[in-house]
Amino acid sequence: MEALDILKKKISLLLEKIQNLNEEVRVLKEENTLLKDEAAELSFSVADGKEELTSEKEKAKVFVEGLIQSIDSLVEMENSDG
Repeated sequence: MEALDILKKKISLLLEKIQNLNEEVRVLKEENTLLKDEAAELSFSVADGKEELTSEKEKAKVFVEGLIQSIDSLVEMENSDG
């Protein structure tokens, strides 16, 4: 009978361990889902940021080109007056 009691106790401990592992798996699956959602949101944010950066870069380029043209015009006026 002693061997059966030991076996019962070991099976009970094993079942408890399995339950703990199942709970851990459940929690990890939830965390995984949350992380996937967060990664998707970050991906969209990066895409939006990249698009905004491209737009700002284009605006800056146009502005700088305008400044260069203005400077060239001033230099030409200065040279023609002088």
